[in-house]
Amino acid sequence: MINLLFHIVNGSITYLVVQYFQLDLLEIEYNVKNFFPFYIFLYLVLAYYFKPKNFNFIYRSRLALLQFIFLLFSLSLVVSLFSNFRMPRLFITSIAFFPILTLWLTDFYNQFKSKNLLKNNDYTTRFRFRKFFTSFFLLVISFKITVYFKNSNLTMYDWTFQLSLLLIASWYISGQLTKKFYEYSGKNIYYFIAPLIKSHFLFLLFSSGIFFFLDLTYLSRQLIFGTVAIFSVLEISIFLPLFSKIEQISKNMEVNNYIDQTDLAIKKSNKDSRMPNKLIASFLSPHHSKNVIKFILEFINKNKLNFDESDFTIISTSQPANSDYTLKKYQKIIINLNHVNDFKNINEMFASIKNYLVPGGYYIGEFCPLENSYQKLRNQMPKFLLTLIYPMHFIFFRVVPKVPFLKSVYEFLTHGKGRFLSKAEVFGRLAYCGYKVENTAMFGHRLYFIARSVKTISNDMNPSLGIFVTLDRVGYQNEIIKIYKLRTMHPYSEFLQKDIFEENNLDKSGKIKDDFRLTTWGKVLRKLWIDELPQIYNWIRGDLSLVGVRALSKHYFSIYPEALQKLRVKIKPGLVPPYYADLPTNFDGILKSEKLYIKKKMKNSIKTDVIYFFQALNNIIIKGKRSQ
Repeated sequence: MINLLFHIVNGSITYLVVQYFQLDLLEIEYNVKNFFPFYIFLYLVLAYYFKPKNFNFIYRSRLALLQFIFLLFSLSLVVSLFSNFRMPRLFITSIAFFPILTLWLTDFYNQFKSKNLLKNNDYTTRFRFRKFFTSFFLLVISFKITVYFKNSNLTMYDWTFQLSLLLIASWYISGQLTKKFYEYSGKNIYYFIAPLIKSHFLFLLFSSGIFFFLDLTYLSRQLIFGTVAIFSVLEISIFLPLFSKIEQISKNMEVNNYIDQTDLAIKKSNKDSRMPNKLIASFLSPHHSKNVIKFILEFINKNKLNFDESDFTIISTSQPANSDYTLKKYQKIIINLNHVNDFKNINEMFASIKNYLVPGGYYIGEFCPLENSYQKLRNQMPKFLLTLIYPMHFIFFRVVPKVPFLKSVYEFLTHGKGRFLSKAEVFGRLAYCGYKVENTAMFGHRLYFIARSVKTISNDMNPSLGIFVTLDRVGYQNEIIKIYKLRTMHPYSEFLQKDIFEENNLDKSGKIKDDFRLTTWGKVLRKLWIDELPQIYNWIRGDLSLVGVRALSKHYFSIYPEALQKLRVKIKPGLVPPYYADLPTNFDGILKSEKLYIKKKMKNSIKTDVIYFFQALNNIIIKGKRSQ
């Protein structure tokens, strides 16, 4: 109450003092008296909203500046809306500035008494271009709609062009101040909506402020306020389905401060006994066939897993939030009866289950792999009909869910169910979340897996899903560089490389044997070297030289001999590897080829690169040699 009285007295005295000293500028006394209620109301509202939570000098100075700007433009909005208020600009500026200056000066007393620290805000610093361009597109549409309703046509005059510049400037400033173009990790949907509404309010204030202070009375007020109103409705309607779900960062997916995933500390069980097979089978029998139960029991017996009913749980859910109500901490085995194809947020679901497992605990699940899903389609319809619908089916079920703008549309139509997922993507997502697949079995169209929690969740918050992939590679002087390629593998395949190498090893060409991560079109792109074309950008940027050793992943680099590792980082990787010129027939030959090239290059760099480049060109174009 004391604060309220102080603000009323502060605002009223300021208004009267400014009125007294600027009386000669005020045309009609009636305007001054009727304008006062608007002024005192706006001043009190903004004083309450911008009340400092602590008295840090920088923090409260920033709030005072924002309060002044908001009050100034709010008063300008009132004057712009009501033509009978003909107020001088100096008067409006004075009554906005002086009461806030008084507040700012009086807070020095509170600053010396207070020891509160400045609270950090929740905004991240990442700028989202998708949000920026979507918002700009909606602004253009809103302006065009308003122009059409105003003039009954879309003809652009000089004054409409000037008005569009005013609106664009106000839109950009309001968006930047409220951080609505940035990634935001809020608590819930309301924290997503708040910056939008705040930016719309600022948009209106800035537009009217510019309109008033620059005396742009020849411009149409209807176009300004109509555009802002339509834009506000459109942006909230479009942003909510497009971006709100994408930006809700789950507590299950917290970023680790690790350069790579690290091994979990797995302790040996101190239990000497476990649940009898019959009891386990009785829990599983209502939900699984005999073959599935046999598969699970054989794994448990073979690995001598000890557990009881307190650390063995069976659930059936596709929503991460449900795990909080159905699971207990420190489980040794969790079986989820729901199909991975029906998970709305696959990574969050895997991470949620992982949070309730002990390090080294097991997650048992199942899904229908991509290949089996198409086999089911082939069995359900004639080949002719499948050939007709396949292109559209491929675009909707496999392309649309990977496109940021269209992902929300797909989830709205399908509720996230019936996803077409490859074996490589599911296992890659498991590896991304810190699991290692220990065993698999196919029963009917469904692939059952037993995955063990052995690592931390990856710190890569944006794994590539699109046609272009960005991969970490070891570059010059051990620097990790980003290499661009066309996708030839299923999404999340990069997280499986180490596990597949340990299981399958390399073939004679130096590639991983039986690599199920490769797509059908990927094999074609690799044979024609088309997948390497985006690396031209890396060459232009200076990450790569034209000729040089291939840029390797950290895991692939680790299997090279230590002596060759030290040699490789002395030169830049290249677009054209030396073995395209030498054409070795096995992995040892590739190592020798690279070692010989590096030694020659260190003696005469330009001559060596020219010779190797034309030899490689001859092998590819004239002899028709192709990549594996």
